[in-house]
Parts: sequence; C-alpha cells; structure tokens
Amino acid sequence: MKLFKELDKLLDQDSYNEFYKTSSGKEKLNLQEGERRNVTILYADLKGFTSLSEILDPEQLREIADRILQLFTISIKKYGGYVDKYEGDLVMALFGAKKTTEQDTPRAISAGLSMIEKLKEFNHALHKIEGFENYSFQVRIGINSGLVTTGRVGEKREGDFTVYGDPVNLASRLESNAPVNRIMITQATMEQVNKWFEFDNLTEIMVKGKSKPIPVCVVKNQKNKNVLSEDVHAPIMVGREKELNQIYEIYQKIGKQQDHFSVTVIGIRGKAGIGKTRFISEFLSKIGPRRNILWGEPPRYAQYPYCLFNSLLKNFFELTSNHSIDLEEFNTAWNKFITSLYEDDIFEELEDAANLIANVLGIKTDDPRLNLGTEERKIHLKSAIRLFLTALAVKENKSNKPLVIILEDLHLSDEISREILDYFLTCLDIQELSLDIMIVISYRDEFNLSSQIIDQSQFQEINLKPLGVKQLKILLVNLSKDQEMDEMIIKNLMIKSQGNPLYLREWIKLINNLKDIKVNELPLPDSLNALILSRIDQLPPKPKKLLQTLSVFGEKFSYDLVAKLYQKFDDGNDLKFLLEILTISGFIEKDLDFQSGQFSFTNILIQQVAYQSMLISNRKILHKLAAEIIEENYTERLEDYIYQLADHYKNTDNKQKAMTYLNQAGQKAMFNEDYPQAYEFYSILNKFYQADGISITQLTVKKTPVDNNLKYYIEMLLDLCRVCLVLGYWQETERYLQLTVTYLESQKRSHLLGTAYNEIGKFLLQKGKIQEAIGCYKKAEKIFSDPPDPQQLFITYDGMGIAHTVQSEYQEALNYLQKNYKLAKTTNNLDNLSTVIGHIGIIHNMTGNKQKALKCFFEQSEISKKIQGKKGLSAAYGNIGTLFMETKKNRQALEYLEKDLHLCLEIGDKRGLGITYTNMGIVYFQLKKLKETLSYLNKAKKISEDLGDREGLAIAYGYLADVFFQQQNMEKAIEFINKSLELCTEINNLYFKSHFIEKKSEYLFTLNKISESEKAAIQSRDIAEEIQYYPAYISALSQLIIIKISKVEDRDSAEKLIDQFIEKTKKYKSDSDLQSTIDNALSNINKFINKKWLK
Repeated sequence: MKLFKELDKLLDQDSYNEFYKTSSGKEKLNLQEGERRNVTILYADLKGFTSLSEILDPEQLREIADRILQLFTISIKKYGGYVDKYEGDLVMALFGAKKTTEQDTPRAISAGLSMIEKLKEFNHALHKIEGFENYSFQVRIGINSGLVTTGRVGEKREGDFTVYGDPVNLASRLESNAPVNRIMITQATMEQVNKWFEFDNLTEIMVKGKSKPIPVCVVKNQKNKNVLSEDVHAPIMVGREKELNQIYEIYQKIGKQQDHFSVTVIGIRGKAGIGKTRFISEFLSKIGPRRNILWGEPPRYAQYPYCLFNSLLKNFFELTSNHSIDLEEFNTAWNKFITSLYEDDIFEELEDAANLIANVLGIKTDDPRLNLGTEERKIHLKSAIRLFLTALAVKENKSNKPLVIILEDLHLSDEISREILDYFLTCLDIQELSLDIMIVISYRDEFNLSSQIIDQSQFQEINLKPLGVKQLKILLVNLSKDQEMDEMIIKNLMIKSQGNPLYLREWIKLINNLKDIKVNELPLPDSLNALILSRIDQLPPKPKKLLQTLSVFGEKFSYDLVAKLYQKFDDGNDLKFLLEILTISGFIEKDLDFQSGQFSFTNILIQQVAYQSMLISNRKILHKLAAEIIEENYTERLEDYIYQLADHYKNTDNKQKAMTYLNQAGQKAMFNEDYPQAYEFYSILNKFYQADGISITQLTVKKTPVDNNLKYYIEMLLDLCRVCLVLGYWQETERYLQLTVTYLESQKRSHLLGTAYNEIGKFLLQKGKIQEAIGCYKKAEKIFSDPPDPQQLFITYDGMGIAHTVQSEYQEALNYLQKNYKLAKTTNNLDNLSTVIGHIGIIHNMTGNKQKALKCFFEQSEISKKIQGKKGLSAAYGNIGTLFMETKKNRQALEYLEKDLHLCLEIGDKRGLGITYTNMGIVYFQLKKLKETLSYLNKAKKISEDLGDREGLAIAYGYLADVFFQQQNMEKAIEFINKSLELCTEINNLYFKSHFIEKKSEYLFTLNKISESEKAAIQSRDIAEEIQYYPAYISALSQLIIIKISKVEDRDSAEKLIDQFIEKTKKYKSDSDLQSTIDNALSNINKFINKKWLK
C-alpha cells in the first residue's frame, strides 16, 4: 500500500533498530524492584483513527499506528528516554528511570516537541496520497515529574513492571486535557524548565482525584540553543551585577542611537575560569526568549579554517558535529531557512551562496567558485557568510529586534575566522547599512583585538576582574550549603583562589566527595590546576582512567570515537555508566540532544589538567589509537581530519606518519591562507627533521647529497619561508632562504634551486632591493626555461614584471608580462590570464597607450565574469572607469566606477573602495560638481587614514588641493598639495609625484610666484620623462612653456621649448587619447601667446 511506503520513508528502520542494539542485540535496563526515584513521565495519545476507519480495515489501521508509534519511539530515545509501555494508541515514556539528572524534564519536553514535528511530517506525506488529502492525525501530550516507585522497566510492549505514584496519574490527566498537537505541564514543572522553553499563559484545570484546581500551561517552543547549553548545575552568579546591567543597558539602547555604526560589539575579557561563558549565559537569560541568537566557538584542538563560523552554522542549522553532513541534509536545512526569510533583493543573492555555506560546513560541492585561486575563493566564502548574517539581521530587525551573535574564545579561533569578523564589520561600515546587530565576543586577558573591531563598530569592553572577598564569601555560602568552615579556611580560600570563582566551585566538588575527612583538616591546593588534580585523584580508578583518555580528544569529543577507543583496552560495556559518573561529578557534560553523541569537558582547564596528569608513554599510546581509529573509520573523509591526525601523531612515536600529516596540515593551512596555523605545523615538522639530525645549517656545512628525504625537507623549508614572508618574519625568512640557496648551489639541484631563487626574489622585492631581486629572478628563469616549467616560470615572470614596473622600466615589465600571457593561454589558466591582462593594461595606460589599455581591461572583465572572479572583475571595472576618467569621458567613467563601487562593497575591499571614491571625486570635479567631489574625496581620505594607506592618502590630498584651487582657496590648495607631495616622496611614487608637482606649479603661477613655479614645472617634466609617463610629461612641458611666455625676456627660451614640444609630440599623433592631452596643452599655450605676444 502506498501509504505504508510513505511511512517507511519517514521511519528510518536502521536508526530505529540502532536504538535497541547492544552487544547482546537487545538493550536491557536493570532496576531493583521497589526503588524510589524522581522520574519524568510522558504520556502521548494518538488521535485521528475514527475518521480513517471508514476507508481502512482494522489491520491496516493497526499497522499505521505501529509505524507512527515507532516514529515517536525514535524521538523518545533520541532524548534519552525509555518507552515504558504502549496501550492501544497511547505511549508512556520515562526519563530518569535509570539515573536522575536535572535535565530529565527538558529532555522529555524536547522529545514531545520532536514527536509533534514528526507527526506533522507524516501528515504532510499523507496529504500527498490520493484519497487521504482530508485526513490528519493529532497527538496530545502530558508531561509531569515527581517521586515514584519503580519496578522493572520494559523497553517494548511486553514490559513486566512500570512506575507507580501520583505523578504518573497526573501526567495521564494532563495528556487528556492537552490541546491537540500541544504539550501540557504543571506550573511546578514549568518553573523547573523555563530557562529552556517558552510557554503560553498559565491556566487552571480540575482533574480526577484532586480537590483543588491544578495550575497548568502549554509548551510554546524551545528557546535558543545557547540557553539550552547552559550549565543547569551552576550556582547563582555573584559579583557581576554591575557588568550584567552594563551589557543589558547596551542591548536595550541598540537601534535607538543615531550613531555612524549600526553594529555594537561587546568584548568580554578575562582569564581562564573567571566566568566569561557563564556571564554570557546570564545575559542571554536576562534578555529573554529569542529564536535567532547565533553562537559559535572554536575547537580546543588544532584549529581549522573557518572553524568559528563552521560552529556557528552547525548550531544554527542544528547539524551535529560527530557525523558527515551530506549535501542533501544541508540543502533541506538551507531551503527551510531561505523560505523563512522576507522577500528582499539580498535574499535572491543569498540563494546563490548555498554551496559556499556548505563548503564552510565541510560539505563538498562542485561549485566552480571553489576552484578559483586562493584569494578569489576566500572572497566568495567570506561574502557568503556576510550575506547569511546580513539576511538574519534584516529578518530580526523587521521584528524590531537586534540580531545577537555570540562568538566565544576568540583567542582560540583560527586567523580566517577572525578575518571574517573584521570583514563583516568593514562591509557594514563602508556600506553604511542601517542594521541593528549586537556581537558579543569573549577572549583571554592577553589577547589583542584587531583595529577593525575597535574602529568599525560601537565597541565597548567589559573586563571580568577577580571577585572581591565579600563576593567570594557569598559565592562560598551558596556553593557549600551545609558544609561548616571556620574563618581561617575561608580566609585561605580567598587567598588561594585569587578571586577566581572556578577555584571555589572545584573546591566544593572536592570536599563533597570526601566523606570521612573534616574540611578543616584538608590542606588547600596552591593553584586552580592543583585543585582540579586533587578532584581527579578522588575518582575511582576506572572513571579516572576514562577521564584521562577523553582528554586526548581535546575539550569536545563524540561518543562514537570514545567508544571505539575504549574498546581497544576494555570490553566497553560500562562506558555509558562511567560517562554518567563523570557527568554527575561535574567533569564533563553532554549535549541536550542525546542523538548527537557530543560531550565536552565542563572547563578547558579540567581537560588540560587531566591530560597533563598522564604519563607521556600513556599519552603516546592513546594518541596513536585515536589517530588509527580516525584513519580506519573516516577513510573517505581523511582530508577533514588532517589537523586532528597531525595533532595526534605528533604526540606518538610514529615519526613517519607525524611528519606526513604535519606536512599535509601545513599545506592545507597555506591553501586556506591561514598562515599562523601553517607556521605552527611547519615549525613542529622542522623540529622533527632536526631531531633526525637534518638541518639546513648542517647540510650546508657537510654538503650532504640530496636524496628523496632531503628533497621533501627542502620543499617544506621553502613553504616555511613563504609563510614567514607573509607573516613578516623577515630575519627567519632571510636566514633560511640564504642557507637553502647556498646548499642547493653546491648540489647543483636545479629545480629546487630555481624555486629558492623565486622565493628569495620575492623576499628582496618586499625589502625594496629591486636589482638584487631581478638578479635572482634571472637565475630562476634560466633554470625553468630548459626544460620549461610553466608554473614556476609564471612566478618568475610575474616577479620580473613587478620589479621593472617599480623601477618605471615599463617596456621591460611589458616584455615579461607578455611572456606570462602566453603561459596562461597555453595552460588555459583563466585566473592567471585575467590577472596578467589587467597588469598589461595598467602598463599600457601608464605609458599613454590608452586604446590598448582599454582593450585589456575589457578582456579582463569578460574572463573574470566567466570564472566568477569578483576581485578580478572589480579591478577591471575600476581600471576601465579610471581610463574613461583620464580621457574626460565622464558618463562612461561613472558607469564603470559605480559597478566597481558595488563590487568593492560586496567583497569588503576597503582599499579598493578608497581608490574608487577618489576616482569618482575626480570625475565629479571634471563635471564641475564640487559638492559631490568633496564628498567622495573626503570619504577616500577617511578610508586611507583608517588603513594607513599613504598612497591613497597622497592621491586624495592631491585632488582635494585641486578642488580648493578651483574655489580660489589658495592657502588650502598649497597646504594639501604639499601634504600629497610629502607622502609621494615617502613612498617613492614618481608617477603621482610628477603629476602633483605639475599641479603645484600651476598654483604657484597663479600666486605669481613665477620662479618657484618654474622650478616645480622643470622637476615634474624631468621625473615624467625619466619614468616615461607621457601625459604628465606633456602637461609639465606645456606649463613650463607658459611660464617662459609670461616672462617677456625669456621669449627665445619659450620658442625653443615650443619647438621641443612639437618635436616630442609628433610620435603621438596616432594615439587619439594622448593626442587630446596634447591638444589641451596646445590650447593653453596659444592662449598665453595671444595674451603676451600678440597684444
């Protein structure tokens, strides 16, 4: 029957069977008869069979009921419950029958909500079947908690014993009074779980067996995941009232302030154990129920790229961390998210970001944007995250609420995640979007925040300082309850804890486990670490051994991995029991969602102390076993575990695998441009080589022949140099490169030597040693030309092109760029081709060949569109706009500059945006719209100041001087042109220096400072001629002619310069763009001839 097929799609029989599987094939819960314990009871009654009985026979109805009840059972098991019995269409489940915890009731409610959701999915499937469109099933659920008497608890329908007591009867009455598809609980139960769920208003009902009405309420929905993860055993928070009021007041003011920034960033600074996470949790409780609070935290083991936002996205989409997330699962979650949004242009753009968001989550897709070069790929990924966050902010703001984002432990995050946060703030700043967003970040005392966080948001920092004596006493009383302590113990606790509340919590846990020792007789550990170790030592041998084993995985771990590791040295039958002991003892905590199988240490310090307490030999064994389990069970996903494998194997005696995975991890980090992480991996790998007696210094001295092992070492060393160069570790880079080159030259290993020459050329370029860099590149060119190595030659020619451009040797630069053009064409590398064509266009433009330049820029734009390269397309549009600006084609200039402006805003290219603002200011200046000119140039100036971009600032100052000149504000014009020229001199930019000196000459001429004006014109002409910047040369020469004409006594000199001008410009007749510059110059010269010579 088609109905049963649809049901079977919803009911994953494999996962259902998995719930009941143990080593013996059937799970059994053994309880002593007559045991008394606190249990949460769930009653669920299925409704809707009466109407269906008209079209189905009883056997078919029974089969449908069985399948639906199996769906319900999966939900119950998922949240740690046990099915007590089935009675017809009713199911009774118990939570806490085996081990009572304070999370039993919230898990029962979560199970109930899951059951309602599964029934909705079933009804949706039912309505698709012909003849069943108008039929639906409903469920009523009642949940109650209390002290009951238990017998043996059956798992299936034949259960032998059950639970007895008034709480059971009341749960049944609550179910019968509940609205359909809702959960009814008592007020007393609601007060236990109001941190986790939202409720409809309280009411009262009369139930059989009760003389008075019972206050009840109906569950509305589950609160945010952040609140769900709150420590239910946490004591009251002490001593943070001022800080909590401060952050709450900031939250309440969001959206009410007329400030430039729409984003509020709150930094929570404090040392380990001071209570940063607890403080954030209290803040979330204070602001009340919220659906969309985004929350992310990095892992405690080796970080991986985008880890902070990987965590945030997994939490938002409710994707578990311990299994491979497939594309279908993600697409379902993504489509649900998209349909929840309001219609808006930004969301159309967001739909195109699905594959990119999937990539951040570690899901492989065939999206061509992910095959682009590192920079372009990262731009797309960052842009996708920005769109996702912006979309959620828009949605929340339309509900008159700010979007709240929690990013914990920023100090442990990877470089790219921190870069994305900076990028997001930059985009919101430069786009001037009016969005209400609150970002709360936490970090350790020693962590330094980026300037973007401080400068591009309404930033405030809350420093959680150690608690004072009075506050510690209040906390101690709250924690210790019935424990008696004399004043000396309390005083010593104040001293030893140094105001850290975690110390007191761990101390109380320690003394609670000591039954026969008086508190006053117990010495106080000297530090928090010593205290935690004392607590660990109090554990029985097996739980202690397990705790140390868990510490090998880092702060978080999955049950699956732990079970596989534990079975290596134990039968594993008591693993769940041991985990419960560690949970109840406060060492670890489990995810509210049982099915996720995720656990974590309650504090990172506990993990660290447990790990350090192990013998190194035992650590090595456990790391080796953990790594082997990952290799055995995740063969198809090993790439996702490269960092973990490197971290595990580096702590074992298996050097070969350690070095292999460290090298792969370093390469992966480089690929993702996470250079600090790459440096860490390569540095550790380098130490492994040194431990084997391999060092570049020794190789150079001994002139050891290169074998395969040494080849890998040299390649690693060159990668390390590349990383050091990016990070600015100049001395380390130079030392390794020089030793490597010296060694390879002695060995005549040409290919490796050529690679080293390329790297040292790049290093010398950044140091400003241009001639030395060119020398290295020439040596590399010779090596890679025979036989040809296109990839390395491209690097060589690119370096040569840059070096010659810096020295204003444009023709030489063009020659090398043309070679790279052929290489990119031959290898069909469109990314490289786009870049090269853009560089060629820039050289053509600088040498006055504007037609060729324009052709290059348009070709670059087409290639960039084809490969979806946003950075390349932005560069092309910007260059086209600039070229049209220079040739006074203002309408076309604005068209392309507007396109570039949009792309700069999208990719967060603040420097590019500053250049575009400058060029738009120049265009409006040419259109004589001074108001718009000043607006854009001042924006450009502000961005350049923020970035410390001296070149951008020099250009902005220069063109602002021109505006003041037009306004006849000569004092300001001279002031700004001098600032511009100072900066041009500092950065040795001859291109703009020649242009702005010519402008200064004009200003001085207007002020009748003829002698100074003449000196400036000569200087501008000479610089422009030296660098072959012909537009500036023509302008400077014409200005010099005008100065000479103005001097009646210098007519002969003027006529000679005019002859020189005519002779020099003859060869530019074919260049229409340069010809317009010549015509303008001639027009100005003629005006002065008519004025001075033809009176």
